[in-house]
Amino acid sequence: AVQIATEALDRLRSTADAHHRVMLLEVMGRNSGWIATYAGMANGADAIIIQAMPGDAISVLRGMNQIGYKAQILGHLGFGETGTLGAAKELSEGVVTLVSHDLSKKSALGFVEKYKKRTGVTMEAWGRPMQGYDSVMMLAEALRRAKLDKTKLKEAIESIKGYKPVSGTTKNVVNFGPKDHDGNQDEGPVLVKIVKGNWVTIE
Repeated sequence: AVQIATEALDRLRSTADAHHRVMLLEVMGRNSGWIATYAGMANGADAIIIQAMPGDAISVLRGMNQIGYKAQILGHLGFGETGTLGAAKELSEGVVTLVSHDLSKKSALGFVEKYKKRTGVTMEAWGRPMQGYDSVMMLAEALRRAKLDKTKLKEAIESIKGYKPVSGTTKNVVNFGPKDHDGNQDEGPVLVKIVKGNWVTIE
């Protein structure tokens, strides 16, 4: 699989150079992104985009560091976890990743502090406990609007507009509707770069 991906990159590189274009190659993978990593390293890719779970993300970073490979890493999921930052330390320096929540918000900071005080655990960047809290708060509001009538609950949830989640970014609000049961907004995730073990927002 790595050989085939590398050969495909070889073909794309010549085309990209000839037409002055940026080319992307998507390869199969699951938890760690080793195929993308090895193929990108073999071909000298300018950047490698990896979706990895926390433990696998650290393994990928360690492997690239050991051979001195310096391509830009664009990470997702596992690269945005506070646990990954703490364990990877200097290995994660310069990685660009997405985080779902702005932990600098006053509401988020307050929640994180209370969560750590009660559980002794530092919450990860994806803020699942905050997501759970927001879900319960929106459900409670829907129940209030429906006056506990379960037949009206769906309609009540769809009527929720402008909810400002404790877990969202400074711009993020949740708007539901008859055709939108997800409620997420495009401006929700924040693009950050890891600098000295901290997230620095990329404007």
